[in-house]
Formats: sequence, structure tokens, C-alpha cells
Amino acid sequence: MRFVSGKDTLKTVAEFLNSENVEIALAVAFWGGDAMNRLGVAEWKAKNVRVICNATSGACNPQALKDLQSHIGSNLRTNPKLHSKVYWTPSKLVITSANASASGLSLQDKEVNENIEAGIVSTSLQLLTEAKQWFDEKYDSAETVEVDEKIIKRAGRMWLLRRRGRVVPGQAEQTFTVTDALRDGAALEDRNIWVVNYETRNWTPEEKKQDEILKDKWNKRRLIAPVVADCEVKFDGMDDYVEFEESLSEYHWNSWVIDLVSGGTNFWFVPDDKLNIIKIPKTKTTMVPIYRARKVPFGDQWMVVSSTDIKELTKRWIGPKKHAWVPLQEFADSC
Repeated sequence: MRFVSGKDTLKTVAEFLNSENVEIALAVAFWGGDAMNRLGVAEWKAKNVRVICNATSGACNPQALKDLQSHIGSNLRTNPKLHSKVYWTPSKLVITSANASASGLSLQDKEVNENIEAGIVSTSLQLLTEAKQWFDEKYDSAETVEVDEKIIKRAGRMWLLRRRGRVVPGQAEQTFTVTDALRDGAALEDRNIWVVNYETRNWTPEEKKQDEILKDKWNKRRLIAPVVADCEVKFDGMDDYVEFEESLSEYHWNSWVIDLVSGGTNFWFVPDDKLNIIKIPKTKTTMVPIYRARKVPFGDQWMVVSSTDIKELTKRWIGPKKHAWVPLQEFADSC
């Protein structure tokens, strides 16, 4: 038995899995985007490969699940209670803190480079036998089911929700600006923050009337602000976008927006609330309520928009001049 730590942990795992010709059994809860490469899955020669993960935990990258499924088919299973990291072959066993390249915090790739991992490697016949018996019991458990297309879709939804609230290692607890965030493109991945640049136009009398109705409802507290992914966001205002009906298919619902045309130093939230979308009479347009927040959650911090941010994003604008939504990440220094 020996101790392994740091980058040597997954390197050790990949080496003994790649050399196995008969059987591989993995009970590894979380799988990140580069798991296939780090573990050399495409090079595995074992005739029988079985894997248990925790697909719907929010910490499994759906693309990793698809790639793994394409390699081992129905032998990829999921158990909602799994949290272990056990890598087994008939000749060697690794029990470690290291997931398949991702952590239980929905971090992946270079975001986990600072994680401190450790584990043990064993060739003990007794431990190999006991670990295999334990794995077989979990694999055949009624709670362990095959990862199918439906589960992968659910995993994708959970992954995005959890990614948006992830805490990036090394960040201090503070409020920071959009320009600060642009220095690290990776930290902006999957946050669902968009920069919007709309061409202004004159509203029709009907559109102006509906705008007044919505704002009156807000002022009289008859229009309730949305709940944002269990985060305590303070909304202190509302406005609306007027859209042609066909444009709604391009909308990114449940998203944060920085509007370059409005020029305000705030975010706007676009809820997925089809009931509040109003069709404007005598036109082919609709009105979408949006809600103002001065700061938005970013892991364990808050991000704010400054006037300097608006100027910087306008200078960096890379999309068309009207009706365009561009992910904030694409404005980052590293892109």
C-alpha cells in the first residue's frame, strides 16, 4: 500500500486503468469536462468496464457523461447518494479524494488546479476483494440506474444551475466590477450573464400604454419580482423590452443582462415567466418585463456594473449593432 497526492493521484489512476485488459470498476461520483482525457478513457483495453457516478448531483459535466456513455453504453449508471472515489481493477485499487477531474463544487479543468488531493494505492488481495463486493452491491442496487438520455438532460440542467453559483478558488469575499471579472474568462463560464445591444426605435401608442400599465403595477406592488435560483437578490426597479414575437425564440430566459443602450449601472434579470409576457394589441410585438438589480451573485461574492464597465464593454462590442445578445465571457481578456 502506498500514499499518493496532488497531480500524481489521477496520473496514477490513468496509468493502471490503461494497462488493464480484463475489468475496470469505478464508483466515482463527479465527472468533469476533461475527464476522458485525464483518465485516457479512449485508450482503455478492458473488456468489461462499469462505472457508477452521481449524474444529477449538479457536479457532473453532461458532455463527460455523453462521452463516457458512448464508450461503455449501458454500463454507465448513476446513484443519487454516491459520493465515493473508488478506482478498481483485479490487480490494483485506488481510494482517493480526487474525482474524475472535477470537484463536488461544479469546478472543472483549471479551476481545480489548486485543490489538494490525496489517496492510497493498494494491491492487497483482501482489500481488492472487499472493494469489489462493495462495488457489485452498489452497482446492482435498486437506487442505481442506467444513465440514459433523460438523465443526461437532467444532469445538464443541474450542472448549469450549480455552475452559475460556483465559488472559484482563490477569490476573496468582496464586491467587484464587471471589468475586474473580465480578467478571468474561465470564471465567467456558464454564469448566464449577457451583454445586450439593442437598436432604439420609437414605440407605438399601444406599446407606450402597456409600458405604463406594467410600471403602475410595479409601483403599486401588484407585480412581484422573481426569485433567482435561491439567491437573495434585491430588485429595486422594473422596465420592459418590446420585441417582435419571432425574436422571443432568441431570448435567454432566467438570465442576467447588461444593457449598453440604457447606459444604467445595473443588471436586468429576464425571468422565464411566459405569463407576464404581454401581446401588444394591433401589433406583432410583445412586452417582456425585466427587473433591475444593482448587484448580482457571483459565487460567494457580488458583481456590480460601473460606468467604466459600460464604456469598456461598448468599446469591446463584438456583435451586430442591433438585437444582439453576447455572453459576457466573450468580452474577457483571455478570449
